[in-house]
Amino acid sequence: MADALPHADSRRLSPGAATMNNIARAAIQAMAAVLGGTQSLHTDAYDEAFALPTEEAARIALRTQQIIGL
Repeated sequence: MADALPHADSRRLSPGAATMNNIARAAIQAMAAVLGGTQSLHTDAYDEAFALPTEEAARIALRTQQIIGL
């Protein structure tokens, strides 16, 4: 019997598009942590889940923290 509700299948996502979504996700999570009063924060590079982060990805993670003010 087929599922009554549609479901997401991550295998259908383009790795490039899904990876770039991590930039927005990290920024929103970091801002929420800051607004919640965190005293320490680390943002992962957007491609760190798949391999060692590239220089560009590490720079974006660092700039995200700097823009938010930590």
